[in-house]
Amino acid sequence: RQLGRFLDYASSVPSVVYIDEFQSFGRKVRGETGAEIEDTRIQDELNRWLDKIVSGKSRTMVIVATNAYEKIREDIRRRLSKVSLNDGVTREMLLAVVNDSLKREGWVNLKAEDLLDLMEREVTIRRRASLTPSDIQEIFREVRKSKEAPLRERIRESRTDLRTVELPKVSAGIEDFAGAARNVKLYSEQEKSQEVVDAVYVMKPKVSREDLGGLHDVKNKVLNHIALAFNPSMRELGHQSNPRFFLLGPPGTGKTLLAMVAAAENNVGFIKVRGGELMSGANYMGDPEKRIKDLFGMVRQKSPCILLLDEADAIFWGGDPSSNKILAQVKAELSELRPEDRVVVIATSNKEQLIDQATRDRFEPNIFYIHPPLNDVEWNEVVGIHLRKMQPYLHPEVDAVKITKMFRRQRVLSPRGVAETVSEAHRLWASEIAAARGITDAGASESAVNNITTKYQEDLDRLKEVLAIYQQEGTTLNREQVNQNDYKLRLFHFQKAISSLESLEDKEHREIAEALILSQPLSGVTYGLYTSDRGSGGILTIQCNVRPANSGERHVSVTGQASSMIMGQTFVPDHSVIESAENAVEAVKSWLWSRTRVDLSKYHVHFQIRSILEGAPGAGVSGPSAGYAMLNALISELSNTPIIQSKVMTGTIGVKMDVGPVGGLGGRGREAGKLVGILKAEKVKITDLLVPDSNYRSAKDEMKMVQDEGIIVHPITNAQDGWPILFDLTSEELAKKIRVALVDRESLVDLESNSSRFLGTGQS
Repeated sequence: RQLGRFLDYASSVPSVVYIDEFQSFGRKVRGETGAEIEDTRIQDELNRWLDKIVSGKSRTMVIVATNAYEKIREDIRRRLSKVSLNDGVTREMLLAVVNDSLKREGWVNLKAEDLLDLMEREVTIRRRASLTPSDIQEIFREVRKSKEAPLRERIRESRTDLRTVELPKVSAGIEDFAGAARNVKLYSEQEKSQEVVDAVYVMKPKVSREDLGGLHDVKNKVLNHIALAFNPSMRELGHQSNPRFFLLGPPGTGKTLLAMVAAAENNVGFIKVRGGELMSGANYMGDPEKRIKDLFGMVRQKSPCILLLDEADAIFWGGDPSSNKILAQVKAELSELRPEDRVVVIATSNKEQLIDQATRDRFEPNIFYIHPPLNDVEWNEVVGIHLRKMQPYLHPEVDAVKITKMFRRQRVLSPRGVAETVSEAHRLWASEIAAARGITDAGASESAVNNITTKYQEDLDRLKEVLAIYQQEGTTLNREQVNQNDYKLRLFHFQKAISSLESLEDKEHREIAEALILSQPLSGVTYGLYTSDRGSGGILTIQCNVRPANSGERHVSVTGQASSMIMGQTFVPDHSVIESAENAVEAVKSWLWSRTRVDLSKYHVHFQIRSILEGAPGAGVSGPSAGYAMLNALISELSNTPIIQSKVMTGTIGVKMDVGPVGGLGGRGREAGKLVGILKAEKVKITDLLVPDSNYRSAKDEMKMVQDEGIIVHPITNAQDGWPILFDLTSEELAKKIRVALVDRESLVDLESNSSRFLGTGQS
């Protein structure tokens, strides 16, 4: 009513009505809350008055001013004529404003052209729009305010009379304007989407290269390249650095930490946004593209800075028409980045296969693979960094080398997994002290003691074990004396934390797999190794039978293998184990023919991969690493020579009996689940391990770990190299034994060889 009375009076007399910050009156609202309903009523009253002025003979001029034109309600905008003060502003006009401001401030030592160039460059970087006179005035005010700051502080502290203070002459340089232009809020900055603001994390990291463990081959290279992108001397040398970097690698390997170190070293802002959060809830047409545009606009306003696009595959995946539009906007924004923007974009992903190739090309040649630590030296660094944070609480027996060995005996983790496990050991120790204090504080109250004992039974049991260790070492420590000064974090706590890494499912899988190991060595049975996608592993039993082939029957069959596997996001048939079996049979067939003229093509060879998942739909053993064990199972069956259970093997097999590399044995940061399975074996004590020579050479730290446990590791290049170890026979002796065994079975042989020659060869 008050607004209506005021507007009616204004229209009754010749007047000019000026409404500043009009967006507070006319912004678009949904009308869902009480305040929004009130805003709608005011806007309706304003529309009624504007209609009255337009249709009547009132001598009233209405001028409204806003810097958020897009936020004004559409029906109000239709009643007004838009006048953009930015239109028609020429460089001569801006230059006149700069000259006038320089004369007013008395800074005649500065050139107006240089200042205008600097301010226009800053506006272009931050806003992608033109400079306004208001921007120039605001920058001048910011410079004077920064110059007068020491004087204001001196006056405030001395509490002197302002009338007696002599104002010093203030001088300014072009570097002062550069700093002010970066910090001032420009006049026509656009409001960003609330979803973009919510998805963005802005921080000033306080980390250094010393907080990055491992990555010896890539750490310095990446950080130095990023530093060049912020180095102003590169422009003077004519170097146009690519401000886009792509870090690929498994989860938890330090990609985000690497970006934070880069921001800290270059003293620039760090803006982190997750692709999934940025795209969440973007249901309307054009909304995702607007969010991308708003994000890069915000980043330019906060330059110099580093933008980390975490989980970039959520943005860079062009698998459907909708994501293709988003991707087009991303590629456009990436292409527009220039060195003078002082913005570096670092994208991270652990799903390289989902990244669009054209987007990937935008980052060339700055694409780096961030891998887990490659060897024990790098692992020791990672563990040492996390131990450093709890140094005051550690027992002298605790060091990075011992903790790394403990991890090796379980499974290789990511650096993030190591951090969480070390933190878990710290928690176990702290909870033991808390439980001891609780019982001490309970005093003589039996009910309180019983309550605490019931609640913290596991912590108290561990505390009792550790106190027993102290007792064995000659240190008497009672539960009442337990505190952080006398009761330290020991290897015991780390062992408990690390042992919890094996899930109940993995443990049961390993125990059942070991239950399939035969109690006595039998011919045709060998023991290979398997690894799971979770990094655990165990011993795999492989059995082989040979019999005359039936008419029309395949010569090789396998049961227990997986029936399908995942390639990308598609299930496809898995023939890897079958092909390994065929390669093994072909290799033995060729070797036997060359040595004995025995033709195995008239026999049917069947392999069974003994597994708890055998026969389950889509489940079973997958991969070619059982090939070497299959070949030896066939040799064992043909020669009627058993292999003892304590000798295990792994490796791919070629038709020339060459043994190729496999996964699960570690080396270069890869999982070592097969070795972990050997070390955890309970049913049988492993004495010999036969591995491909290439794996032996690339995983030296892992092989040394196994050898330290008393297991002999044999590097194998050709299958025949392992026969003296497995059978205690040479290849010639095995060939003769196979001939005799086949005769004993009344097996069919090549008809061209006569029985006398067949039997007589044993005497030659």
